Amino acid sequence: VAPASLAMELGIEPGDRVVGINGRPLLDALDFQFQAQSTHVVLDVDRDGSLLRYELELEGDEFWGITFADPTFDGVRVCENACPFCFIKQIPKGMRRSLYVMDDDFRYSMLYGSFVTLTNLSEDDWKRIEEQHISPMHVSVHATNPDLRVALVGNPKAGKILEDLQRLQDANIDFHAQLVLVPGVNDGEEMDRSLEDLSGFHRL
Repeated sequence: VAPASLAMELGIEPGDRVVGINGRPLLDALDFQFQAQSTHVVLDVDRDGSLLRYELELEGDEFWGITFADPTFDGVRVCENACPFCFIKQIPKGMRRSLYVMDDDFRYSMLYGSFVTLTNLSEDDWKRIEEQHISPMHVSVHATNPDLRVALVGNPKAGKILEDLQRLQDANIDFHAQLVLVPGVNDGEEMDRSLEDLSGFHRL
């Protein structure tokens, strides 16, 4: 809880658990950022088993000053792809455990700039990205050729990358795209094709 913040003024303490906001369960730190920037906020806080409720009329841009112990309360969404060039699989053994987490989490993409493939998004995830304007996103494209991207990512859902990027653009979500080049596979003409396809998007 940051000094001189709204949370400190309300008496919120380290160790408290924010369990609900505006009558809905709190999903993660991004959900808090979205829900708490409102002119009317109802905040439910659990403190050692006791429920505290704060009902506030606000300006809508207050400095809450809350940092969560973990920004994603349900853990990190892991990658379900099988990229042959996966750098996680190339890390030597014996390093710290967190380096071996194969994350593919759209929330970490917005919060920390992690690159994601968009292959593990459900329709509910897409609706949330659009509703809460979770932006910018950082997207590992690798190739816009659908068949080639499926081969590179090792996931049959990878072939609709252009449709996915178009959906981000239609929702006014900024995104950064990257190509990991594999010599003789997605460079040369395939790289030219990818760059040409990506040049058609204005929210890069």
